[in-house]
Amino acid sequence: MSESDAVRFTLLGQVGAERDSRPLPVGTPQQRALLVALLLRPGQVVGLDDIVTAVWGPAPPSGAGGMVRTYVSRLRRALGTVDIANTAGGYAIAVPPDRIDLIVYRDLLTRARSLWRSGRSADALPLFRTARALWRGVPLAGVPGPYAAAQRTMLRNLRFAGDLDGLAAELELPAHDPRPALAQLQTLVARYPMLERPRELLMLSLARAGRPAEALAAFADGRDLLADRLGVDPGPGLVRARRKIEARAAGAGPVPAQLPRDLMDFSGRGPLLHALCDALRGGATGLYGPADLGKSAIAVHAGHRLRAAYPDGQLYADLAIADADAVLVQFLRAQGLAANDIPDDRGERIRLWRHCLDGRRQLVVLDNARGAEQVRPLLFRAAGSATIVTGRRRLNVPAVHWLTVPPLSAEEGVALLDRIVGDGRIRAEPEAAWHLAVAAGGNPRRLRMIAARLASRPSWTVAAVNAASIRSRHRCGSL
Repeated sequence: MSESDAVRFTLLGQVGAERDSRPLPVGTPQQRALLVALLLRPGQVVGLDDIVTAVWGPAPPSGAGGMVRTYVSRLRRALGTVDIANTAGGYAIAVPPDRIDLIVYRDLLTRARSLWRSGRSADALPLFRTARALWRGVPLAGVPGPYAAAQRTMLRNLRFAGDLDGLAAELELPAHDPRPALAQLQTLVARYPMLERPRELLMLSLARAGRPAEALAAFADGRDLLADRLGVDPGPGLVRARRKIEARAAGAGPVPAQLPRDLMDFSGRGPLLHALCDALRGGATGLYGPADLGKSAIAVHAGHRLRAAYPDGQLYADLAIADADAVLVQFLRAQGLAANDIPDDRGERIRLWRHCLDGRRQLVVLDNARGAEQVRPLLFRAAGSATIVTGRRRLNVPAVHWLTVPPLSAEEGVALLDRIVGDGRIRAEPEAAWHLAVAAGGNPRRLRMIAARLASRPSWTVAAVNAASIRSRHRCGSL
């Protein structure tokens, strides 16, 4: 058989067959499911019972065996030169491995990984890229049933692991531009925040791009997520990446990453965030307003957004539970000083603190300040560094530009509800959602409580929650 007569099969996308670049009619979705069952085990006998399960699942129709024989007959006519043998108890398809895209992909991946693990990343990278180019969308597309769904999940996991190994090979090439890999890894970490391997590679790519502070901040975010959601510590891969980055940055001193984790559903506050970022160019900015308006969340969110502008690290202290002296010690330790290197005298500590910050670009967040006496010892004027202060009132502290934190607008409140509840439920009832946001008075905490109730009760409508809220206010008003 000449090369032009060869039939080639695609599984890494829409299931199909072609000869000389022309598609062949492989039939109905059920007929394609049968073809998939055979192509996933080329040259092997696939039992009739296994084929029936692959095509129809655990509850096949009566006469399924006869229907399989009909599908096989049709495939033989459509594929022509391809042999589908009828053996005792099943069928086998005879196809050379290099004519099934999945088998070609696996072979390329095996060869690429072998080269990469032997230290030949430059030779491995073209094979990784060739393998990746074989994918044409969702694998086994157009094939129904639980068998295809299970195989589809397996193939997606295969591709995910292969893509990560390809990115790792890219990062090992000293002259390679890390920015394309960095963009892909940022997307993967945002999509799969609990997976450690993408985060490990993201850290290494950030370090390669000259952004070690962000790399260590990515580690801190991952560590906090694993602790909060799973109650576990980072795995050895993440720890090795952190140590490698810290060792590279050792000559420049530690890079603290003390900011609390950013709210995953932070929403709105665009004008205030813009004003805050502008004001920070002057050195120190304060956020003040009543309780529960989200001052701390805004400061932390801004800190995460501004990591690149402060590559030498971010420091954080909650002044609701710590005094200035304790915070000074905390901040000095974060600069790499041992406990016995920190003087007992407060004035000496302040001078040492300002000396440590000289020439460094760090962001300091002083949260929940109760009085000016807490803030004054911790402020500094160092080129390239900045401070954010939050509190319920405007403090009498020189050189701090103060911004009022207002309640959320109705539009921002609706956006916050939509972000937390999801599934389009808020957008489906815009008027009721608007009234609910207005009734909450722009208070993010109240809105989050409402959104949490809605999210946990999929059968509730926004209008029903709004009506219940109105009744509750009327009852309270009549007391």
